[in-house]
Amino acid sequence: MAVGQHARPEVSRRRTVRRFALAGLLLLGVVLFAWNAPTHVGWALGGLAGCPLLYGVLAVGVLRPTATSTVRSELGISLNWLGLGRPRPNSRRRKLIKIAVWCLLIPGVLAFFQFAFINRWVGEVFPVTDPGIRAARVGRADLVLSSGVYGIFVYAFIRAGMLEELAARLLPLIVQRWRPGAHLVAAIAVASTAWFSWGHVEYGTANVLTALVGGVVYMGLALSTRSLWPAIMAHGIYDLFVFWVRIRM
Repeated sequence: MAVGQHARPEVSRRRTVRRFALAGLLLLGVVLFAWNAPTHVGWALGGLAGCPLLYGVLAVGVLRPTATSTVRSELGISLNWLGLGRPRPNSRRRKLIKIAVWCLLIPGVLAFFQFAFINRWVGEVFPVTDPGIRAARVGRADLVLSSGVYGIFVYAFIRAGMLEELAARLLPLIVQRWRPGAHLVAAIAVASTAWFSWGHVEYGTANVLTALVGGVVYMGLALSTRSLWPAIMAHGIYDLFVFWVRIRM
C-alpha cells in the first residue's frame, strides 16, 4: 500500500509536467502561426494543418494515453490551460447557443459600442497632429490593407486578436485558474491591461486610451468566461470596424 500511495502522486506530477510541456509547445505553434499568417499564406496553412498532427504524435509519445486519458482529452486540457477552451460562464443554455452568445453576440455588441462611441469621442478629444504618429498609423493601415480581404481578416482576428490576447490576457487567466484569489488576479489584470494599452503609444494618445478601454472589456470577457475566445472575437470585430473605415477613406 505504501508503494502505491507514493507512486500515484509521482505519476500525477510527471503527467502534469508533461502536460505543461505539451501546452507550451502548442502555445509556441499558435504564436508562430499567428505571427506569420498575414504575410506567409502557404506557411500559415501548412502550419495549421501540421500542428494538430504534430501535437497528436507528441501526445502519444510523451503522455502515453490510456482509456481514461486520450489524445483528444489531453488536447482539451492543453487548450483550456492556454485559455483557448470553450467559454464557460454560469449558464444553462445549450452549448451552441452559449458559444453563439459569448463568441458572436456579446463581443459584436461591445465592439460596436467601443468603435461607434468610445473611439469617436476619444478621437475628437485627442486629434492626431504629430507627423510621426500620422506616419505610423498610415504605415500600419497600408500593411494591413496590402493583402486585401485576407489580410484584413487575418490581421484583425489572428495577428491582433489572437496574438495580442494571448500576450495580454493569458497570464491573468492562468493565475485565476491556479490561484483564484481575487486580489492577486485583479492586480495582475490591471498591470496586464496597462501594459497592453501602453504598447499602442507609438500611435498616439487616442490609441492608448481606446486600447485601455478595449483592454478592460477584453479582460472582463476573458475572466468571466475563463476563455480567450470572447476577447479575441471582440478585439477582431473592433479592428474590422477600424479597417472598414480606413478602406472608405
